[in-house]
Amino acid sequence: MASKDINDYVFRKLQGQTLIKVPGSIAGNGFILDRLTDCEVYILDHTSQVQVDDCGESHTQQPAARTAYS
Repeated sequence: MASKDINDYVFRKLQGQTLIKVPGSIAGNGFILDRLTDCEVYILDHTSQVQVDDCGESHTQQPAARTAYS
């Protein structure tokens, strides 16, 4: 089994960009948005959580997190 690359699950230190994660690219894992400025972020895959830290003037679009009910 191949190990996961943390860089596949983070957008960090970016400015003035449109950032997209396509369906199947996160596959339910957590995702981090860190130090983004003036970015548009589209997370088009299900995630367990999205952590946002120090993102100024950025806009995000993401679906609801997948949950399990017992």
